[in-house]
Amino acid sequence: MKQGYLSLILISSAASLAAGCAMDASSSSEGVNSVQSASTSCAALTTAQSNEVTAASVAMQLLRLAAPQTSAKNAPPSLAWSILASQRYRVQSSGTGIEFDPNDNFYEGGWVTSAMQAVLSIPQSQDANFAAFLSQGLQAAYANTNGLVYPAFTAVGALNNYNGKGPTTSYVSCSTCNNYGNDAFAVTLSTVPQSCGLNVYNFAETVYWDYEYAPLFADSIYDNWKTGTNPLYKGSNAVPTMPFNGPSGNPYLVVSIDGTPVNWSSASSFSGVNCSNNTNRVCTGSIEIDPAPYSEPGPQYDVNGNLQGTQSNPFMISTNLLLADASHQGQWASRTVNGVPTMGTFSIAVTKGGITQYQWVA
Repeated sequence: MKQGYLSLILISSAASLAAGCAMDASSSSEGVNSVQSASTSCAALTTAQSNEVTAASVAMQLLRLAAPQTSAKNAPPSLAWSILASQRYRVQSSGTGIEFDPNDNFYEGGWVTSAMQAVLSIPQSQDANFAAFLSQGLQAAYANTNGLVYPAFTAVGALNNYNGKGPTTSYVSCSTCNNYGNDAFAVTLSTVPQSCGLNVYNFAETVYWDYEYAPLFADSIYDNWKTGTNPLYKGSNAVPTMPFNGPSGNPYLVVSIDGTPVNWSSASSFSGVNCSNNTNRVCTGSIEIDPAPYSEPGPQYDVNGNLQGTQSNPFMISTNLLLADASHQGQWASRTVNGVPTMGTFSIAVTKGGITQYQWVA
């Protein structure tokens, strides 16, 4: 699809806050979640920010699960590209939370796996506030957009078999490029430790002569996917949406083009540009997602190169997401509740749909 030079970055939640890593989290205050940073040098998160980080973490897990489908036999590309699109989901019958829409043709075709359903439902069952955040995001999409376009994450295939080590370079097809006969772009994945106990996953792409580039493209739902629009979409705006943005946007799920943040209410933010007009016929842009590090598989290291999850160097839990990837079973994490730091391990198995995650226990 529409590509250029793109970096998909998963960055420290604290680094995304205007307060940076300077707020004292030793005591709670009005509007601040009782689950706070384990370190007084890192910013406490509000309830809204906790939901946003959790949403980014779940979104990343879904992207990882969708990535293999980009190479699955007979799978349309939009199957994986659209995994975060609002059109793939519906509000649960209770009115709170979301689930995959069983009337979606991808669901009917068997492409929505039990693992995908599990990573979406387990965190919602653990945190009603988070479930409400997602359903409010989907209801906002219904009210404000016409549902004709979706956010196409065309670089998702780069996550295939990525184990957290790097840099690793893979190649993803580009149907709108003229790269001297090479219709593919390079995606180099690397991990950069950050302060406040988190890591940056940097997915850097390079493509030349793309005539319709956008790092996140507003693609048509009729692209090998839908045959009609959902009547629940009552708005007039033709812009892509994701329930993971919540009711008013998610700063931990941010897209920028040439360093300029995207305006989710503007169609122009997702329109392709002709890279042949740029210097060396190259386009640049970025997508940023902030997951909790313990939700990601494999070893996680701090900014000093030390392994996280040990008793001497525990993960820091600053959100209501108390579930870790199975690779972190038994590892240590610390969270602060009402000003009291508490150590614990990810030791209670939560299994659904063939996916096992481990809940933190003091």
